[in-house]
Amino acid sequence: MSNVIHFPLDLKFKVLFELPEEKILRMNKTKAENCKIEIDGQYGTAIVHSINNQRAVETLLNVFPSAIIIETTKYNEF
Repeated sequence: MSNVIHFPLDLKFKVLFELPEEKILRMNKTKAENCKIEIDGQYGTAIVHSINNQRAVETLLNVFPSAIIIETTKYNEF
């Protein structure tokens, strides 16, 4: 019997976000932000590697400070 609890560290989260209209978009993506971003018009989707959904949102807001978060869900690849 073991008292060790395993917490997975390589989870992916899907973050849906909205970008402001008629504004210059500022993007601060570095190698540290491990995410894939797709933008279509004013809306976007990011697949972010993170340990929880709150950190995934923080990562996206580091990349796009003016983004409005719509929804965050755990991402499962099929």
